[in-house]
Amino acid sequence: MSGGEGMFDDPARLYGILSFCKLCLHNVFLVHYCDVYVRHYGIDEQWFYWSHFAFTLWNAINDPLFGYISDARALDTAPNKKSFRNPKK
Repeated sequence: MSGGEGMFDDPARLYGILSFCKLCLHNVFLVHYCDVYVRHYGIDEQWFYWSHFAFTLWNAINDPLFGYISDARALDTAPNKKSFRNPKK
């Protein structure tokens, strides 16, 4: 950092610092959110893990499905649509 450059002048450095801070906050949340639901709200730990498993399974099916549907609609309505499979069309 010579020549009067600040710590946040470089966009790549700023992005790296913000990503690191986000990662730290995310890990703190992951460690403590189970305890909050189990201890503060009184949810049985087994039911919490089963609901977490069901939510993860739902996301594994739901996200790609709705992503495909929304992309297919966007590609169907796109002007000058070209096929990637057969460039001769």
